[in-house]
Amino acid sequence: MKQALKLGSWFSLWFFFSGQQNFEVSDLAPKTQQVEVPLEWIIGAGVLAVLLIIILIVQIQLKRKSEVKMRQKYNFDHAERLLNSMIGSGPNAFELRKLIEAVLGTKDPIEIMNFSRSLAAFDKRSEEYLELEQNSAEAQKALTQTRKLLNLSLNNSNIPFTSSKLLPIGQALQCQVQLGERKLKFDSIVLAQSESKLLIKTPQVEERPVEIKDVAEISCQIERHKDGVYEFRLPFLAQKQGKQNVLVMHHSSDIKLISKANIDKDTLEEEWYME
Repeated sequence: MKQALKLGSWFSLWFFFSGQQNFEVSDLAPKTQQVEVPLEWIIGAGVLAVLLIIILIVQIQLKRKSEVKMRQKYNFDHAERLLNSMIGSGPNAFELRKLIEAVLGTKDPIEIMNFSRSLAAFDKRSEEYLELEQNSAEAQKALTQTRKLLNLSLNNSNIPFTSSKLLPIGQALQCQVQLGERKLKFDSIVLAQSESKLLIKTPQVEERPVEIKDVAEISCQIERHKDGVYEFRLPFLAQKQGKQNVLVMHHSSDIKLISKANIDKDTLEEEWYME
C-alpha cells in the first residue's frame, strides 16, 4: 500500500510539471547557487604566493651566508690564536710573524696553519721560496726557522715522518756504522741542522771520540710515539772535532717504518678546525 502511494505521488508531480513550459526532469533536483570569484582576487593571491616564496628563498640564502661567515670567523680567530701561541709573546714576536709570512707567501693565519699540518704543501712552498731567493744562505736559515716555529718536526703527530729534516734538536738516535770489518753501534743525538745538513754527536769509546772515515753512510733508528720504530740511512759528509765533536750528515728521505706501535684510537687528537 505504501509503495503504491509513493509511486502515485511521483506520478502526480510529473504530471503537474509536465504541463509547464521548458520542463525537464533535472528541474526536480535541488539547485545550488554558484558564486563566481573575481579574476583580480585570483591574480592577487598568485602574486602574494610568489612573493612569499621569494621572501622564503632570500631568508634561507641570507641564513646560509651568515652561517658561512660565522664559521669563517671562528676558523680565522682559532687559527690566529694557534699561530700566536706558536710564535709566543716575546719581544721579537712581530719579526717572527713577518718571517713566517714572507717564507710562506701569505698573511692568512688559516693558510699558515694549513702549512703546519701538511708537510707536502710546506715542502712545495719551500722549493718555490728557495728558488725565488736564489737558494741563499739567509733563505735557508729563514726556512729552517719557519719549519721550527710551525712545529714541523717529529713531535707533530699530524704529519708523517718522511724526511730527516723533521728530527728536532736533542732527538735521540740509535746508530750503527761499518768501520772496515767492524760494526760499531752507538747512541747519538741531533745537535743542529739546516736545510741541507744534519749534525749529530760523534760516538765515543772510553770517553774518546771514534774517528769516522771512509764511510758512505750511517744507519739510524728512532722511535716515534703512536707510530713505531723508523729506520733510515744518513749519507756521511764529514767529521769535525773541536769543543764538541760532531758528524756532519746529509739529509735523507729514505725512511722506513720497521716496527709498528699499538695505537689506541680513542687517544687520537681531534682536528682543530670546523668542517
